[in-house]
Amino acid sequence: MKAKRLWMIGLVLVGLAIVVFLSRLSRSDEPAYEGKPVSVWFKEYAFGSNTIATVTSVPGGRIVISRATSGGPSVVLPSANAQVHLWSVTPDPAWEALRALGPKAVPHLVQYLPIGVMDRAYERAFTNLPPALQRKLPNPWQKQWLRIRAIDTLAALGDEARDASPFLLELLKQPDPSLRRAVLGALRGLHADRRAITAVLLQLGSQRKYADVLDIAENTGWEGEEMVHLLGAILQSPDPTLRRRAMTLLERAGPTAMPELERITAALKDPDREVRYLASRSLESIGTNTPQVIAALRTSRQDDHIMVRNVATRALTNLEPDAVQLEKSDTGKD
Repeated sequence: MKAKRLWMIGLVLVGLAIVVFLSRLSRSDEPAYEGKPVSVWFKEYAFGSNTIATVTSVPGGRIVISRATSGGPSVVLPSANAQVHLWSVTPDPAWEALRALGPKAVPHLVQYLPIGVMDRAYERAFTNLPPALQRKLPNPWQKQWLRIRAIDTLAALGDEARDASPFLLELLKQPDPSLRRAVLGALRGLHADRRAITAVLLQLGSQRKYADVLDIAENTGWEGEEMVHLLGAILQSPDPTLRRRAMTLLERAGPTAMPELERITAALKDPDREVRYLASRSLESIGTNTPQVIAALRTSRQDDHIMVRNVATRALTNLEPDAVQLEKSDTGKD
């Protein structure tokens, strides 16, 4: 067991050495701004090494400390008893360089995005090393930080960084919640193609990673009949939370959810009352008055949850008003 562990550590170190060598070899091909390659500008930006603090005195002995943050407004830190009356913004030259490079910086930034088997192996090996040895090796958490900062940079570049979309979409498949939040924000900034996002959702759905599908779909949107069928399949999940979330997306889809009409109608008998409520709303938004839908909604008017009854009545009023009026007349005669 010990020999196997040492072999794995050795393999990781060799791989790391190769990566370092190749990165140095490729630096000469990097785009530059004011004589510095993009890799240098990015690391200065990522670690805030160009952040400049300025101290401004104002009348009355008040002092304002203004600290520029990467790519954003100043953070104003007044002295303990001071009031803020004035501050100045000092732009981060590293961010200015990356913004000036624009699309030319993207090929370098995407190099920080992939997560491979070697990355995971190195993280496990690093964690098991003695602290003295850890201090002599690259910290894997630094690589994670650079990945997040690269994602943030791409998001800030916006449409100029659209070529990075395939790399970001690949990262959506990772289970790390904080990483996924950063990626989702970047995809919104890049106005990523919804069809490409849907392709990722369908792949996750084929692996039955339904929670991941819903996490992403709720934030990015989706399109296509295949995705409607995937959400319909999630309605069969034993987890009521997953069923509610899937039904919410179908209800928001309106008539687009029509291919799953049968499952949505069947969900009016779901044991979870929230699912039944959302199903009745979905049928109302789909707006079709097939005999099966009308019969199911009539039954739902007797549901033990008042919200389900109210929506079912409203849906019937919109879909088949004559039938509702007839039922009211019959009830009055009784």
